[in-house]
Amino acid sequence: MSVKNGTKTGGKDSKGRFVAGNKLGKGRPKKDLCASDLIRAKGDSIAEDGRSELQIIIDKLYQKAKGGDLRAIEMIFDRLEGKPTQMTNVNFNNPVSSVQLVESKDV
Repeated sequence: MSVKNGTKTGGKDSKGRFVAGNKLGKGRPKKDLCASDLIRAKGDSIAEDGRSELQIIIDKLYQKAKGGDLRAIEMIFDRLEGKPTQMTNVNFNNPVSSVQLVESKDV
């Protein structure tokens, strides 16, 4: 840890970024690709029929939904409309005063 003007800097500059020579501030190397980059690159590649790989996957998902696959239908609507919010019923008129814990010997 370095000291600048009587205060500890922790190897960072005035903007809080790690300074050169700090082993801990390297971060992810710029040239490495993460999984989402690799998947996106594969999805952007063009198949023999001229469609992108991602378009082929979307078409298959759509065909499954059209055929009645409820999971495919759910996935499409979740992406288009967003997941539905869950209703929470809170009753402040009858608050819980105590909770009784029961030990089970089956566990």
